[in-house]
Amino acid sequence: MNILKNNSYYFMKLITVCELIILLMSRDIKTRYNGNLLNYMMVLAVPLVWISITVISFQYLNRSVPISTDDISFVIAGILPYLLFRYTITATMRTHSFSTSLAVVSQVKKRHVIFSLAAVEFVNAVIIYIIISLINFLIFSRWEAQKPFLIFEGMVIAWLLGLSFGYFCDALSERFPLVYKAVPVMLRPMFLISAVFYTANELPYSLLSIFSWNPLLHANEIVREGMFEGYHSLYLEPFYPLAFSATLFLAGLIFHLICDTENH
Repeated sequence: MNILKNNSYYFMKLITVCELIILLMSRDIKTRYNGNLLNYMMVLAVPLVWISITVISFQYLNRSVPISTDDISFVIAGILPYLLFRYTITATMRTHSFSTSLAVVSQVKKRHVIFSLAAVEFVNAVIIYIIISLINFLIFSRWEAQKPFLIFEGMVIAWLLGLSFGYFCDALSERFPLVYKAVPVMLRPMFLISAVFYTANELPYSLLSIFSWNPLLHANEIVREGMFEGYHSLYLEPFYPLAFSATLFLAGLIFHLICDTENH
């Protein structure tokens, strides 16, 4: 009987947390976009512009894709995980300012806020993927989704990397405010070293031995294996980005505990 009561208690607690997360996500969307659907669509249009520019540059430079697929599908597989990673970091770095506006609500914890802000970016990425894939299918009759579960896995890993990195940077910023300015600078080279517009299989070993330390490269390769039939990455380590994320979460937790102890 006690077991049933405990299970019921934890289940209700989980439901309460989920409802809170959804409310915070809704508040973030309304705050960022002023409740205007057009503003929200404009934000979704930015990644579409990124993808369009990359595809056009491929065609202008006569860059042939290294996989048997079309330019749009190849670019989607590389750029969407990267954008999800980057936007999730940017969103989680707003945790402090967002939490300040909710300071009077004791039920809302910082972990709820950071997860909610990151969740909005994941939902945005899913919507963007669906929109671009439908456009590619309806106009060019191309649909690349051989293993949907692998695509989802790669996107989740890219999201976890962004969430963990953002959580770690948010913890650091409590003691070192310059982190807010340093993060955008640190993210700039990620576009070049994350296999966004090339595959890991194309890289010479001298570069691969360096770039393979980048966990986002592995997330991109997972998405490619899920999208393209017959593509197999020779240098994929699926557990490495997960271990990297776990390390960042742990480091961020330690910094948060240290700062909380000092503040009290």
